[in-house]
Amino acid sequence: MRRVVIPLVVLAAASACHGHPQAEGPYRLTLGAVQRDDCGLAARPEVTERLSLRVDGEVVHAEYSLFGLAMAGEFQEGPLLYPTERFYLDGSASNVDTPVGNTACLVDMASAHVDAATKNASAFSGNLVVRLDTRHPDECNCQLWADLEGRAP
Repeated sequence: MRRVVIPLVVLAAASACHGHPQAEGPYRLTLGAVQRDDCGLAARPEVTERLSLRVDGEVVHAEYSLFGLAMAGEFQEGPLLYPTERFYLDGSASNVDTPVGNTACLVDMASAHVDAATKNASAFSGNLVVRLDTRHPDECNCQLWADLEGRAP
C-alpha cells in the first residue's frame, strides 16, 4: 500500500506544477493603439519604462514603474481554453500625487490592470488599463486604455 501512495502523491504534485514559458525579469513596454487616454498618461515615460515579472507557480508578481505599483495576478487556464498561455496582473496605490493635464491631483486610488498573452519566453502582448479615481476635482478622474507589448531587454 505504501508503495502505491507515494508515487501517486509525487505524480499529482508534479502534474499540478508545470513551468510557464514567460521569463522572469524586467520588460520594456511599448504602447500600441490607445483607445482612451483622458489622463494624458500615454506620453509619460514611467508608463512604458519597466515591468519586472516574477513567477511563483501559477502566481505572477510584478513591479511596475508607473506609480511604483506592486502587481499580482495569475496564469489563466490554458491551452485548452486559450491557444497561447495568458496571464493577468492587478495593482493599486492610494494617495498618489500626480499631474493630470494642467491639474495637480492627489488621487484617492490609482489602479492598473494588465491582461496579456505570452508570445515567447521574452515577449508578451495584451492590454493595459489604468484608472485614476478621486472625489475631486473631476479632471483627476480619468483612464488610459491601450494595447501593450512587453519585451525583455
